[in-house]
Amino acid sequence: MPPHPSSSTPPNPDPPWDDLVAWVESDLRRQIQRELPPGGLVSVTGILLTTLRRAVPKSSFLGGSLQEAKNYIRGIATNARLEKTRNAYAQKRQPENGAIISLDIGFDPEGISEQQAQEIWEAVDRLPVELSSVLRAAFIECRTQTEYAEQTGQSPKQVERLLSRALKHLKPKLGIGQE
Repeated sequence: MPPHPSSSTPPNPDPPWDDLVAWVESDLRRQIQRELPPGGLVSVTGILLTTLRRAVPKSSFLGGSLQEAKNYIRGIATNARLEKTRNAYAQKRQPENGAIISLDIGFDPEGISEQQAQEIWEAVDRLPVELSSVLRAAFIECRTQTEYAEQTGQSPKQVERLLSRALKHLKPKLGIGQE
């Protein structure tokens, strides 16, 4: 926030940018690498680029001290990491990627065609509404069981049972587990 016109204190000077960039490239990079889940869905470089893209236009908020700037950028990096991780998992759960089959109904999600994914979601549509809606909430809308429970007025345990029942009913419709 700019100083009040009657204030005689000059605004804080810019933080030392060279030191800040060096810190981002070394310490912040290592910190993000430690926090990322295994599996490589999100890259550290992608998070750092997003962080810098968001931080540079707001450089007036960085304050004058290096520590204030680090804290501000660390917060942006944390938000970017969470957002990118959430988006990567959401992308992995999209029906065209066949993500529903990755949850204990017997297929390998990596080896599924678009047609097979469409067949799965058509089978989901043939389930009773309460079962298909919990599957769509979990795998298309990427909502947690708790979020779905709050929306529907059920307990999280009821939603867990509902999801389990939905998967149990889906297997025969896909010809899984019939011998």
